[in-house]
Amino acid sequence: MAMAITEFETNAGGTTTYMQVEVAPRYFRPENDAMPGFANHIVNVLLDTADEHAGTDTAKAHVNDRAVQSVAQSLQLISDIEDAIDMGTTATEIMEQFEAIERELDALTELDSRFVVARCIARNGYVAAGDFGLDTALEVCDELRSALPEPQEVEDGWEFPPQLWTHDPEPELEISALVSDISVTVNLRATDPDFGLLREYADAVDTVLQRLPGLPAAEYYAELAHAKQLISLRHSQRFQEQDAFRRSLLTALASSFERLTAHSGRFNFPLRMASGAVQLDEQGQMQALQPLLENIEGWLPRTVNELLPPWWFGEENAEDLDDVLESLTTGAYVRLVAAETGTFTEDGLPERETVQAVAIPNLNSKLLAASNVMLFAEEA
Repeated sequence: MAMAITEFETNAGGTTTYMQVEVAPRYFRPENDAMPGFANHIVNVLLDTADEHAGTDTAKAHVNDRAVQSVAQSLQLISDIEDAIDMGTTATEIMEQFEAIERELDALTELDSRFVVARCIARNGYVAAGDFGLDTALEVCDELRSALPEPQEVEDGWEFPPQLWTHDPEPELEISALVSDISVTVNLRATDPDFGLLREYADAVDTVLQRLPGLPAAEYYAELAHAKQLISLRHSQRFQEQDAFRRSLLTALASSFERLTAHSGRFNFPLRMASGAVQLDEQGQMQALQPLLENIEGWLPRTVNELLPPWWFGEENAEDLDDVLESLTTGAYVRLVAAETGTFTEDGLPERETVQAVAIPNLNSKLLAASNVMLFAEEA
C-alpha cells in the first residue's frame, strides 16, 4: 500500500526530537496526491512549534489533591473499559470512556506536562474504538496504565507517593487519526525528558488533525441510520396529520444532516434541502414537501436491507450471501456495519443517543430479517 512518510530531526531548546509523520490511504484505496503535502505540512507545523519553544517547562510537578483524584479516576475508567470489552459492549460506550479519560488528562497536563504522554495514548484509544477496533482499544489500556503514576493498593483503595510520580514516562508520543479515506500517525521521540516541548508538539498536531473532515466510523454509521430512520417516518400518519410532530421531525432531520456534513461535503446539498423542507412546512406547502423529502432520501447511502429481500435466502444457501454482497457494491467491500436503530421518545421521534453501530464479520439471514437493524457495506 502506498503511503507518504516524512521524517525530520530538530534540536529545539537543546533537546533532540525525532519526528515521523505517516499519511496513508485506508484499506486498498490508492494514494492521494495531497498526502505527501499534508505530511510535510504537519512536519512544518512541528518545526514552527520548535522554533517558538521557550526552552522551559513551567507546568511540572504541581501535585495537589485534584491531580491525585484525576489519576485515580483515570485508572478506574481504564479498568471499566477492560471490563466492558470483556463483557461485550459497543464502540460508542468505549469512545465515551476514553474521552472521559482524555478530559481528565488534559486538565492534568496543564498541571504537569508529563501527563501529555498518557493523554495522547487515551486519544489513540478513542480513535481505535471509533473504528470498531475494540481489541486494539484493550491493548491501549495497558499502554495507558503504564504511562500513569503507579499507586499502591491499600485497604481502602489506592495510595500514591507524595510526589505522585516514582519515574517519568518515556518521552515518546504517538498521535493518530482515522478519517474516511486516510490514516495519520505522528511519532515523536525526544532524547531528553522535555515534556513541556512534547506537550507543545502534541497541541500543535491536535490543532491540525481536528480540522480534518470525517466522523469516527461508529458515529458516522449511527448518524446515517438515524437520518434514514427519521426520513422513513414521512410516510406515517402522524407526519401527515400532526403539525408539531412533522415540524419536530423535519428539524431533527436537518440537524442530522448538519452532523453528517462534518464527515463529508457530499452532505452539504442535502442539508440545504432539509433546511428547505423545514421552510416549506412552515409555509404550509405540503404538496411540494413529499417530493423534496424523496430527493433528500436519495442522497443517503442505501442499506443492504433495501437491496435484498430476507426471505430470498434460506439456511441452505446462506453461504452465498457474501458473494451477493460483493455484487451489490461497486468494488470490494472491506467490512459490514450493522446499525441498530434507536428507540422512540414520548413524542414519537427516534432517539439518536440510542442508535449503536457495530462491525460484523459476515452477512446472515437473521440480520437481513431484523426490522431494527440497518446494514451498511463499507467499500474499499
